[in-house]
Amino acid sequence: MADHFHDGQGTGPTKAQAQAAAIRAWTDFTAWEYGRRWAKWQNSVSKSGNCSGTRGNISCNVTSRPCTY
Repeated sequence: MADHFHDGQGTGPTKAQAQAAAIRAWTDFTAWEYGRRWAKWQNSVSKSGNCSGTRGNISCNVTSRPCTY
């Protein structure tokens, strides 16, 4: 997985909620593709993300490489 990234997108009324939704999307897709063992955001590497919008309508995107340790 040295160069294999997954992405997640999420929206919410606050930045924290939008980020959490994006991480859930990343986790859900990674689990679907590789299994729950790979789908732990806290274990993933090369994390990045950005958010845009105004309070009440925030969108966030995250990307990271799945990792099992």
